[in-house]
Amino acid sequence: DKNGIVICYINIGSLNISLSDSAALTENQKLNYLNKAVEYGTKAIELAREIKAMPRENEAANMLMDAYKKLGNFKKSVEYAGIFIATKDSMFKEEKTKALAEMGAKYEAEKKQQEIEKQQLKLEKKDAEMAEQLAVSSRQRLFLILIAAVAVAVAVIAVIIFRSLRITRRQKRLIEKQKKLVDEK
Repeated sequence: DKNGIVICYINIGSLNISLSDSAALTENQKLNYLNKAVEYGTKAIELAREIKAMPRENEAANMLMDAYKKLGNFKKSVEYAGIFIATKDSMFKEEKTKALAEMGAKYEAEKKQQEIEKQQLKLEKKDAEMAEQLAVSSRQRLFLILIAAVAVAVAVIAVIIFRSLRITRRQKRLIEKQKKLVDEK
């Protein structure tokens, strides 16, 4: 687990820097701890570069910057400060790129969701229109049936009236015939 080894090197180096800050140490012991910190920091940054672990490279560069600053080697401290800043900027750029990609994906997903909702509204509207058309169609059919029933009823009444009228005319002729016969007699 090379990433784990890098983390251990960084932690050991940071521990050595912390130990060098102790007031009870001699100048020689402080230099010994700082040199060990540089040794572990160098191993950590090399291994981090090998496995392309930029966050670990960033941590190692920060630790080496502190160690060299405490040793008084400001040229090396500035060199590792540059690496620290460059890796931090690169990680920041990666994070922003990921965040932008996530935002783009989220935007696309929301856009698709809105399109789906729009299609659902269209379908619901079409369903409502079809239901309304069915209701209108059924009302029209009912109206036509009602008109047909009224027409049939009127026709039946007309036939009854016409037959009654015929019967009444026949009876009237018959009565007139009989009256004429009675009158003649």
